[in-house]
Amino acid sequence: MKDYGFEKDNYKKIIVTWDWEIDVEPIAKEKAISLLRFNEILYRMQDKFGKETSYYSDDTVRLLQLLKKSEMKKWT
Repeated sequence: MKDYGFEKDNYKKIIVTWDWEIDVEPIAKEKAISLLRFNEILYRMQDKFGKETSYYSDDTVRLLQLLKKSEMKKWT
């Protein structure tokens, strides 16, 4: 694992999920675990890629880009 950069204190623990119970936050903080909401990550990616005019061949990125562009036009 060392070949891939997994050395002591060279990484962070992260949990990505749709949501969590409020009592989980202090426990995660105590254990130095970051909690991230998957939908927020998608929205940030969608905003970033939706504003660009580049063409992406990656299907997921392209879908996010198209969704943002269609949202911006909203029946105009």
